Amino acid sequence: MTTVPKLESRDSRAVLEYRHEVLKSLNKLGDKATIQTGATELADMVAELTDASLPVYLSCLFDTNDSQVIFAKRESVRLFGVLASVHRETLRPHLKKMLDVIVRRLRENDTALRDFCADTAGVLVRFCADEN
Repeated sequence: MTTVPKLESRDSRAVLEYRHEVLKSLNKLGDKATIQTGATELADMVAELTDASLPVYLSCLFDTNDSQVIFAKRESVRLFGVLASVHRETLRPHLKKMLDVIVRRLRENDTALRDFCADTAGVLVRFCADEN
């Protein structure tokens, strides 16, 4: 069992260390031997996010790029939905950027990735949309 890193302050060293841990877990998604470990670590981090760590975590997900394997892209999009179901209103300031990433991923040729995008967009609307 891995220890879920926590970020309690916005100290620059602590932020860099936390970012490193998130990126390390994301990188595990690129290797068949560590895919499940990386996915589990990233999902476990969601429950532990604080006001200080949420923007750092999201930044790492936003930075997934075209050079990453398809599973990493899918998992990053899926994690937006997991975040929405757990953190709801806290994510509202980040919704535009999350949707920008989803729209960018919709342009890719992978059908499963597009399905993840559609599912995640629905989850974002369900949990984060303004009730008014």
